[in-house]
Amino acid sequence: MKKLFTILTLSLVLWSCQKTDTETITEPQTNDFVGGAIEEKPTPPPTKEFMKNGSYEKLRIANEDGTASRCADVTSPVCDIITPTPGQLMPNGPSTWTISVRGADEVGGSGLNRIEFWIANDGYFFKLPNTTPLQTSWTYTPPAFQYNPYSTLVLYVYDNCGNAGVRSIGVYRTQNLVQTPLPAGFPTAFSMVTPPVINQGVEQSTVSIATAYNQFSIEKYYRTNSTSWSNTRNVMSAEYIYNAIHNGGTTCGGTTLNGNYEFLRNTGTCFWNTLPYSNTNGCSSTLLTRAMRTEAGNNKIRYSVWENFIYAVDKGMVKTYLNNKRPLVFVARMESTTYNSGPGFIWKQSDGTSIGSTALTIVGFDDSKNAYKCMTTWGSGRGEGGFIWVDYDHMTRIALQLWYLNVV
Repeated sequence: MKKLFTILTLSLVLWSCQKTDTETITEPQTNDFVGGAIEEKPTPPPTKEFMKNGSYEKLRIANEDGTASRCADVTSPVCDIITPTPGQLMPNGPSTWTISVRGADEVGGSGLNRIEFWIANDGYFFKLPNTTPLQTSWTYTPPAFQYNPYSTLVLYVYDNCGNAGVRSIGVYRTQNLVQTPLPAGFPTAFSMVTPPVINQGVEQSTVSIATAYNQFSIEKYYRTNSTSWSNTRNVMSAEYIYNAIHNGGTTCGGTTLNGNYEFLRNTGTCFWNTLPYSNTNGCSSTLLTRAMRTEAGNNKIRYSVWENFIYAVDKGMVKTYLNNKRPLVFVARMESTTYNSGPGFIWKQSDGTSIGSTALTIVGFDDSKNAYKCMTTWGSGRGEGGFIWVDYDHMTRIALQLWYLNVV
């Protein structure tokens, strides 16, 4: 995993967004929409059940005649790993681990069908046997693995329409996580300069906005030593990338983090002025012109890197990234209480709901709140002007991966 090259010590500067460019960013005035992030499941073993032609295939429970069932329920079940907890120190064999999980089909109503639990160690995957299809606890005696100091625990919960909920955490087998030490004088709070928060509207474009518009624009701002926002210099188009890669034909479906980053690396994106965001154009790739493609080719990222749970647990490392003006993006299952929250709210625990997977961009932190500042894709009318605060410890429960990118 890549490490930061230097640690910058900065005085605290709190900045509020100002539209300084003559070509202002207009936020779509439509009903809010929260979903659109396609969760990328941790890699399972290459079995027929999970893989087809090298990619994931959505599972469907077969009818008695062998045909796929057709269900009105298209919502993934809610699931959580109760024990162990993220980053917990676990014995490295032959002692036993106690694993307990939760699954609930809270939306759609087709009911739970089965629960599966996998453990990843040193490149190998092990499926814990079920004594019943809906077993929620296991006693596991791991072998003495030799290489990576942590294991990834992966939970799959399926409903009767084949929708899969997934959750994963990492646990340490050999040593407690050592927090990255912060130097004397390191800020107790820091907030990056950001462009105005925009509203994804009725399209499932949350990941493209979080990566191309939020994260890439902020990177451009700092890496080009900008002092104001410009729609022709450092505000990047989320519309270009979303129109090109969204999943769902003309239905404006969701996208994955990896898909957006691969596109930014191989193809790039144009500036906002060339293709502003709109949720009324049918998310059509026919809007992408040769001139846009040429401009996008000059705006590629060098690479993107995901840091697994270790960096969600290591608060010192996350703060170091942020203090070095490196925004981070993650996908989380949004909950009703948080989505409908206002100023002063801090997301500290689950309320048991799931209203869609969304992408959030971490742009700051505040030790007095014990929380990270996250830029949403829901417009300025939610949270605190379009931002929400996520508790440091709760971040380890909701963020499967944290991504950063390098543009120079």
